[in-house]
Amino acid sequence: MEALFFLLKQSGISILKAGIGNITKSDIVSAKSSEKNNPLDAVIVGFNVSVEEDALELAKEVKIITDEVIYKIIENLEKFRKEKKNEIERLKLMELAALCKLQILNQYVFRNSNPAIFGVKILAGKIKQNISLIDENDNEIARIKEIQHDKKSVQEAFAGEEVAISLPGINFDRQLKDINYLYSDLSEAQFKKFKENKNLLSQEEIRVLQEIANLKRKKKITWGV
Repeated sequence: MEALFFLLKQSGISILKAGIGNITKSDIVSAKSSEKNNPLDAVIVGFNVSVEEDALELAKEVKIITDEVIYKIIENLEKFRKEKKNEIERLKLMELAALCKLQILNQYVFRNSNPAIFGVKILAGKIKQNISLIDENDNEIARIKEIQHDKKSVQEAFAGEEVAISLPGINFDRQLKDINYLYSDLSEAQFKKFKENKNLLSQEEIRVLQEIANLKRKKKITWGV
């Protein structure tokens, strides 16, 4: 335990609680309670120990790293903290603006207008209620009024999912019948923020970001520069 203490402190990792023996319910509750203050520290590490049987179900709610090699524990803990930090930063970034590319599913048009309701496949990023959409020609379309997934209303939906969206003020046959893709309508400031944090985006999201820039630059060559 002293060796683990020393290496954790050397890596700049604070320790809330320590003890000898297997991981217990109490240990998990302590780790879980610190999650709100700092999710990076809401983790349990154990050297050559296991989780008590009566705590196995609760153990699913918190990150637990165990190994029989101390250096492996440190390595895995640092990897977890790095990935968790990126995840938190990514969530903050995506809250500022939704980045997305949607494929219109013409076979699923449920209502032509007032509002238009139809199916889309999210090719990249995520969508959420009230985001503005443009088409593949940079024409303003509408704000998403509602999203339905498996016949249930949801606040947001993610890459790979097929959902129905409703767009007020749109006539599908007149405005979208010959359109294949829709994109989130980013401002230049939002675009620059995404560009500055490209390390937090997937390769597909980076491609979509460039596609949006290319659309915008057909009207304004210096857009986002």
